[in-house]
Amino acid sequence: MTKKNKVLLVEPSDRDFYKDAKVKEVVPNSASLTLATIAGDILNAGHDAQVIDLGNFVNPSAALKEKLESYKPDVIGVTAST
Repeated sequence: MTKKNKVLLVEPSDRDFYKDAKVKEVVPNSASLTLATIAGDILNAGHDAQVIDLGNFVNPSAALKEKLESYKPDVIGVTAST
């Protein structure tokens, strides 16, 4: 039997990056659809997946630490924008 991995997909907070944006309407405020798509593929492959959008937390570092301690993922994926 194949081991069922626990996968945590992380959307970093970009609050500081956009804090001086002149047009607030274009500032992203939801998790990446890409992460949801990847999570679906992971679930379909028989593994467990969770997504955390750190932009929804006042203290993203504390939220990530709490999630890592409670979920104890085997694999962590992090998005990045360039």
